[in-house]
Amino acid sequence: MTLNDLLMAANGLIPTCYVTMATLLLMLFWWRQPRPVFLLAISLILFNGVLGWREYGLLLVQNHSNQDLLLWFTLGLDLITAGLAVGGMMLWRCYGDRIASFRLPPPQDQLTIANQELASVKTRLESLLAHTAELSEANQQLVKAIEERKQAEAELTQRNQELEQYAHQRLTDLRQANLFLQSQVIERQQAESELRQSQQLLQLVMDNIPQLIFWKDHNSVYLGCNQSFAVAAGVSSPQDIVGKTDYDLPWKPQETEWFRQCDRRVMESDRAELGIVEPILQADGQQSWMETNKVPLHDSAGNVVGVLGTAEDITHRVQAELTLKQLNEELERRVEERTTELRQAIAQLEHEIKERREAEAALRQSEKRFQKLTASAPGLIYQFQLNPDGSYTFPYLSSGCHDIYEIEPVAAQCDPSLLIESVHEDDRQVFFDSVAQSAATLQTWEWQGRIITASGQLKWVQAVSRPELQAGGVILWDGLLIDISDRKRAEEALRQSEMRLRHQAEQLEQTLQQLRRTQAQLIQSEKMSSLGQLVAGVAHEINNPVNFIHGNLAPASEYVQDLMQLLKAYQRHYPEPTPALQRQIETIDLEFLLSDLPKLLESMQTGTERIRNIVQSLRTFSRLDEAELKDVDLHLSLDSTLMILQNRLKAKPKRPAIEIVKRYGQLPSVECYAGQLNQVFMHILNNAIDALETGYQQVEEINQSNALAITTLAKPTITITTQANDETVTIQVGDNGIGMSEEIQQRLFDPFFTTKPVGKGTGMGLAISYQIVVEKHGGQLQCISAPGKGATFILTIPVNQAANRFQVN
Repeated sequence: MTLNDLLMAANGLIPTCYVTMATLLLMLFWWRQPRPVFLLAISLILFNGVLGWREYGLLLVQNHSNQDLLLWFTLGLDLITAGLAVGGMMLWRCYGDRIASFRLPPPQDQLTIANQELASVKTRLESLLAHTAELSEANQQLVKAIEERKQAEAELTQRNQELEQYAHQRLTDLRQANLFLQSQVIERQQAESELRQSQQLLQLVMDNIPQLIFWKDHNSVYLGCNQSFAVAAGVSSPQDIVGKTDYDLPWKPQETEWFRQCDRRVMESDRAELGIVEPILQADGQQSWMETNKVPLHDSAGNVVGVLGTAEDITHRVQAELTLKQLNEELERRVEERTTELRQAIAQLEHEIKERREAEAALRQSEKRFQKLTASAPGLIYQFQLNPDGSYTFPYLSSGCHDIYEIEPVAAQCDPSLLIESVHEDDRQVFFDSVAQSAATLQTWEWQGRIITASGQLKWVQAVSRPELQAGGVILWDGLLIDISDRKRAEEALRQSEMRLRHQAEQLEQTLQQLRRTQAQLIQSEKMSSLGQLVAGVAHEINNPVNFIHGNLAPASEYVQDLMQLLKAYQRHYPEPTPALQRQIETIDLEFLLSDLPKLLESMQTGTERIRNIVQSLRTFSRLDEAELKDVDLHLSLDSTLMILQNRLKAKPKRPAIEIVKRYGQLPSVECYAGQLNQVFMHILNNAIDALETGYQQVEEINQSNALAITTLAKPTITITTQANDETVTIQVGDNGIGMSEEIQQRLFDPFFTTKPVGKGTGMGLAISYQIVVEKHGGQLQCISAPGKGATFILTIPVNQAANRFQVN
């Protein structure tokens, strides 16, 4: 309990004591008819108690800015009032009897009292007349008593006036203090309201910042955080983290120790630490990496009282760096591991094949030995008799019956069903069918199946016997039954081994395919990056002299026109040139020169314009290595790609020029990786040109093989259509080539799949394009085609990549 709490309790208890004291005093002394000074003292006590209750209520209801000052002021006022009350009571105790002796009786009793006093005076006068000396002495005492009473009344009147003046001054001061305190309370409430609004705005700003923000005291106890940090820490709101430490949050123990060690280092050194990369286990169980900045917090005196931290999730960046750093090592390690596993698998396969061959050889030897040693009763030699009424018996069973069935031969002969019922439930029907077929055809009975021995053991057995028809329709089988459980287990083990080896071989093949795809993608990316740098350099080197030539063509044309006008002026003024000059004019063919020179300058102007357009297209296309997102005009990218492919679009000896039909819509600027989309446009347009050339090549081969059947194709055309949707743009590139089948379309975007001849295509162009559109830009790439109907590639990408970046993060 603090001093303020004690003062609050005292301010509530003291007024209650005042009111209680005033009530008791008034009840105890009212019958004595107290003087005004006593009533004034009681009134002061009662008034101070009521005023104390009011001030105590004000303190409870309002959070005043000068609450401590008001508490001390109220307590001092109570003490002063208590002193005045006690002083008044002591004055009454000292002079009360003397003052009471001089008070006037009530008006209704004055006559009675006067008569009594008159009788008393008469008695006294009579006595005084008798005692003159005593009367003189009494007179002097009476005069003295009257003087003392006058002095006491004058002093009491003066004290009463002073008390009234003090009470009035006290009430005036209290009213002014009350007004001042009320104004201070209102100002404090306004300041607190503005402070709450400012705090709410600050909390709103911090909660909407994507970075994690937190602050702790000098003991690393959390004092607050923003909403992003609360979500990462697994608490429902930032207020719930107050009072917690890192031990109370879902961090790992080693992470917690590292955080607290960093906190201590920052506070002890009084220096900020920036760019601290820390692993952290979030509340949802995901391991992430944070880049943390920690700065010390100071109080007004400059002392370090805590630490303020901000953190940003850099898991994606760390993973990307680790992936790039470990890619080659991981690839080499995987190749080495898979090669080692393949060698081990091959060695294991050879070993198991050898064991299988040895098992088969041992089995063949066992069978030969069995044939030679039949008389020695290997396995179970038996006689099985089937009677015409369907009953059966075992006339003979060798001792092998106990070894195989764990049943004594005598018991089996007494109850033949023991051996029949031991056949496995799943094999029993096959057993009966085979016996019935052998009985019907009298062919050799052969059977393999499972039996359950008397101890519950599962065994595989093989039985062979030849039936003989006896007299009376009885059929008798003499045969041999052996235990082949070991052979079955070996066969099952060999089958499992073959399955494992086959599965390992498939996994190895898939790994090799993945390695080849990754290697090809890396090589293709490096080639395109180098190509972009080369094209950018060449475009820059060409652009400088071309700009110089293009800039000089305009003044050169003006100079030529001036010279031609000057020459025409000479011809007008000197129509008859000298013979030497005439010969020079004929030699240079002046008329042809004057007519051809403007055309020559115009063609040079056209050529430089063409070169500048090509250079601009090269610049646009050379953005292959740009890694950042930019707002791009896709029409400009398409035109630059077409400019690069202009040589392939021209007419060839075996086909006409390819016509480009542009159906451009109104497209907004699209946020994308410009160089990568240029690569996609290049692959799709190249495939369209290849399809058109392949169609004309096939037609030429048909015409050469069959001169009577002349086949023609429509003019080769590539149609480019663009369209803007709500949040996406669509680019369609269609051709009227030979088209493709459904099987080819299903594998069109698979890595290394190509229908082109060897050496002409790698099969990675469309695969990389699909990866760029779908994975890099969150779009769609599909192909619609049919044999003989051409093909149309439809590319759809979002205008803004914000949603795609959120999904990637």
